Amino acid sequence: MLKLNIGCGRNILPRAEGWINLDIYPLPGVDIQHDIQNPFPFPDNHFDYIQAIHTIEHVSFEKKVSVIEEIWRIAKPGAQVHIEVPNAYSAWAWCDPTHKSAWAAGNMFYFSENEGNFEYYSRACFHIIQEKICGEGTPPKDLIWDMEVIKPPDPRYTRHERGKFWQK
Repeated sequence: MLKLNIGCGRNILPRAEGWINLDIYPLPGVDIQHDIQNPFPFPDNHFDYIQAIHTIEHVSFEKKVSVIEEIWRIAKPGAQVHIEVPNAYSAWAWCDPTHKSAWAAGNMFYFSENEGNFEYYSRACFHIIQEKICGEGTPPKDLIWDMEVIKPPDPRYTRHERGKFWQK
């Protein structure tokens, strides 16, 4: 089972267990140094499991959709994806000066097979297993999504090739 730890920082996971540790900085234990605002250096349908823990909030607002699409692209059909971010309504979303975007509850539903009104936003499609708002504070400081990757020919795949109306 091949697993990707996006934005690992110093949280290095064991290669012997199938992990590839990716970060923008060349920290000890990082396997691949890469800025996730650019396409990932992996082929399509490569990973069985992908996690991004407190990472994608460091992506610019303009790149939010493309980063989710890249995660979807490199994940195998049926792969599990785990994403954790600061809750947009919590001070934690903005207290770190390196945060470039905020994520709110419901954001991933735009990439869900159940969100029939927004299938033209992106090719990426996920089944949301769980969306959880948690952590100390009011409002709670963290959002967690556990998702399954959906790709054709899965009948749950609901995306259309209409193009991206917000990009040139």
